[in-house]
Amino acid sequence: VLANLAIHEQPGLVCNYLTQLCHKAAGAEWFRVQHMGGPWTEWRRYEEVSSWQAEYGRAVLVQYHAQGSSSYIVGDCVLPGGERCYARYHPEMFLRTDDNDWGMKDEGRMALVDHFTWGVNMSFSNFVRAKFAPFPNWKKSYGVMSSRDVYFSLPSYDENHHQPDPIHDGSEAVRQYMLQKGFWSEQTSIASGSGAAQPLWLSSLCKPDVPSPANRSDLGWQCHYFSGPQDKDWCQVIGEDEDYIYKANNRSQYMGDCGSCDCCRRPKFQQRSEESDMNRTCCILFNDLFLNYTVTSDASKCRAVQIAPAPPEPQSGSLWIALGMGIFWAMLPCAVAIKGVLQKRSKSVISMQLAPEEVHVTIRKTSSLVDQNTQSCTSLSCAPTACAAPIAESAEPRMDHAVCIFKPHRVLFASLEHVIEHEGGREKAIAGGLGKVAGLMCRYHPGSLICVTACMPDKDYSFASYVGQVRAIVSGQALSCDVFRYEAFGQASDDSVDGEGPPDVTYYIIDHPIFRERDDIYPAPQTRRRTLEFYSLWCQAVARLIEQTQPDAYHCPDFHAAMAVMYIEEPLPVIVVLHNAEYQGAISTQNMGKHEAKHFGDIFNLPPERIIQETFIEGKFCMLKPVVDFAREHQEGYGICAVSRNY
Repeated sequence: VLANLAIHEQPGLVCNYLTQLCHKAAGAEWFRVQHMGGPWTEWRRYEEVSSWQAEYGRAVLVQYHAQGSSSYIVGDCVLPGGERCYARYHPEMFLRTDDNDWGMKDEGRMALVDHFTWGVNMSFSNFVRAKFAPFPNWKKSYGVMSSRDVYFSLPSYDENHHQPDPIHDGSEAVRQYMLQKGFWSEQTSIASGSGAAQPLWLSSLCKPDVPSPANRSDLGWQCHYFSGPQDKDWCQVIGEDEDYIYKANNRSQYMGDCGSCDCCRRPKFQQRSEESDMNRTCCILFNDLFLNYTVTSDASKCRAVQIAPAPPEPQSGSLWIALGMGIFWAMLPCAVAIKGVLQKRSKSVISMQLAPEEVHVTIRKTSSLVDQNTQSCTSLSCAPTACAAPIAESAEPRMDHAVCIFKPHRVLFASLEHVIEHEGGREKAIAGGLGKVAGLMCRYHPGSLICVTACMPDKDYSFASYVGQVRAIVSGQALSCDVFRYEAFGQASDDSVDGEGPPDVTYYIIDHPIFRERDDIYPAPQTRRRTLEFYSLWCQAVARLIEQTQPDAYHCPDFHAAMAVMYIEEPLPVIVVLHNAEYQGAISTQNMGKHEAKHFGDIFNLPPERIIQETFIEGKFCMLKPVVDFAREHQEGYGICAVSRNY
């Protein structure tokens, strides 16, 4: 490795069945290691073979230090079966340009074509700005450093105060230097990961040329130093010449880069030649180890090259280790599958054993769900046959395929529509039947009730007491919601049901400017980002209150808080009641894919994979789907009801 600086991938570096690193850097004094995307280890003394637990498909990079230099880096990557994969610094790479709306229209995904080298073919008809990004978001990006003039101070005896011709600095200056020395071709340039890096330029020229004179990569105002008869008056009347536009410095922020100079100039934006007006496909290559990139008209350069195989000689280790590893990897999938089944069964809130004419029901959370003193029960399946009597765990009732659980002690009900009766009057937000049901539940619910709602604009909730905050992340921003609580204790009355008074109801009212800014109970349209941010904040807030209050069951009316189940860690019984099955919180303006999943994932603070799996159905985004899938997974499909058989 030290004898050939061009070597940056080493077949056999990962050896002994992914448990060791076999180095070939004789003369190195120190080395350090990293898994692709992970941190570097501390520097340690060089040794021929070192311990390291590699992973299939994940590149390993090793950096060596020798004779005062750390410029020696090699990588290796191994797949199951002994085949090799490309070594790389980043797990993925994207090319964002003006043409693909910086990743909004097309993500611009690049493919590995060689070790540390990403490639993609793109067509251009004019100059466009671009950046390389190793993540779907803008957490990190690579562009170019703007050109600047570097001057050296002249002695103070220079009465003319004239400056010599400047030395250029920046990515374009480096490219010109490498071209003059013959180290690079005219298709190659260098990128920078600095936070001050600017977009690079791509065009149908299929070269990294920039559309400004003198190979300048910036188009902003720069200081112009006078020469000969030039002065302030000259600057005001010259206007422009063949290459530059001149203007007196007005000291505005717009001319901030001009500094304190009296005269500023900026390059004219001009095409290089008529050739740049042609539509042409170019191959763009980016090396994520050295950050150099190449733009060429040879599309074949973006084809993947063959990977050198691992060395044929046997690697260190023993036959017994190989046999043990083989048995381990053979049994691992079975063990993972068994563990998944057991976890799924342990998380299920209802377990059933079906006999020809009866159903034996065991409730997981017996201590909290079963009320031994009550004679009523609730059918989660909404089957026509009602439950006749309470059933202990050992009882075996006969039913016509109806599944029952006992009345839970505390139920959390989350609804944007609400009716809150308090000592000073009543606050209500009703749009239809759900609002009426919300009011009736607070009067006749068989047990303690936790009602969660959100503040409406122009409503007075001063009767409730501030109890704290819940936090959520919406569109990448951390938000804090104020939480207010009001407790209404039930009392027996003459018109009570079954001699019981109204239930004890605890209201939790969530307040945030996003909730206060809506014009109606349900913000619209659902395709608007601000509407989706509203539901993201609402569902996350409901999930936080579920975790804090620990109810025995969650009553979810319609789709508005259905995605709350995606944020809770410990499953609990869920009752879904559809008041209008036509409203499912669905967006079907187009066929949804990975790009849209990233968009929704950013808003709802969820991985795109979960968005696709749990909210996409038949190419559309559906907010009701997560709670339906939750009932299927944890409740054998029971717990979903509707107020009408038509639904």
